[in-house]
This record gives sequence, structure tokens and C-alpha cells, in this order.
Amino acid sequence: MGRLRMKTLQEVESDVAALATRVGANRNELPTYGHSRDLGYPHVEIDASSYHYVVVERGQELDRQSTVDYGDCFIGYSRMSLTA
Repeated sequence: MGRLRMKTLQEVESDVAALATRVGANRNELPTYGHSRDLGYPHVEIDASSYHYVVVERGQELDRQSTVDYGDCFIGYSRMSLTA
């Protein structure tokens, strides 16, 4: 069985925005995509094989959660942002 195609940052952002709209989340609390706004806010990175949920504060990486499974990325990481 072939490997599934990785979603793009734009696709992840669209999925998270749709979920945020459905649950009435504050869009200011959602992660950024491909870059950090720092100050402890999360951002999402994607490389050739994994999705990464990263938290940076004062220029220091505080946390990095990585997965190859988009379901883990979308459900788990988005939930962390939406409930933080």
C-alpha cells in the first residue's frame, strides 16, 4: 500500500479554520502556519515526512510534537490550540 500524500500548510490551515468556525473558537488563538509569531503561540510546520506542532517563546523552542499521521496532527494539535 502506498504512502498517503502529505497535506500542505494551506490545507491544514483550512481544515483548522473550518473546525474553529464550527466550535466558535477565537481565531487569534489558532496556530500560525510555517512561521512562529513567538510569545508561546503554537505554529505548524510540515516537512517531507511529518507534521510538527511547535511552540516558541522568546526565540526558544519550548515544545515540538511530531507525527506522520494527519489525524493525530489535526485532531490532537488543533484541540490543544482550541482549548488552551
